[in-house]
Amino acid sequence: MSIQAALAIIAGASKIYSGVQEQKMYNFQAEQSRLKGQREELRGRIQALNFNNQALDVLRNQRKFYAAAAARGAAGGVDPFSGSISDVMFQQGVLSGRDFDVSRENAVAALNAGLEANLALQTQAGIYKEAGRNALIGSILEAGFSAYQGYEFGTKLQTPGSPNAPIEVRTPTPISSMNEPAFPSSAGFYR
Repeated sequence: MSIQAALAIIAGASKIYSGVQEQKMYNFQAEQSRLKGQREELRGRIQALNFNNQALDVLRNQRKFYAAAAARGAAGGVDPFSGSISDVMFQQGVLSGRDFDVSRENAVAALNAGLEANLALQTQAGIYKEAGRNALIGSILEAGFSAYQGYEFGTKLQTPGSPNAPIEVRTPTPISSMNEPAFPSSAGFYR
């Protein structure tokens, strides 16, 4: 195996390793996004429950008000279900009904906001997962292309010692030329 081919294999393995690490990073981000979506949905559900409790409190307070108004009217000798006491109870019922409706609408809005946030974050998690798969596939393709380029380069550039490289035959140097100095003797060296 040529050095170029070995280097191409090492470069390819490095690219695959890089792609695997990138996929792990994207998968981690996807998991974070998925968990954040679940947390946002739970937060919306908790807020919805709180608003529902407020609505129930409005109804409880309304019943207490009706009971107190009826008791005061009866204690004063007035019919609690007719006249001015009835008008006050009616107006209180209208106001309580509005408060109840607002609390219920807030509960629905909080629940929907949590569900929408979860949906958006689950979609983001899917995008991260897809990016991770693409990163891995891209690194594998890059590694294959790099290995192919290394193979092509290695086959075009044969190094001595390669099995397919042409062998150069040299003729030995005559002995008479070996007695001559290898360097010029201008400074008096080698004489």
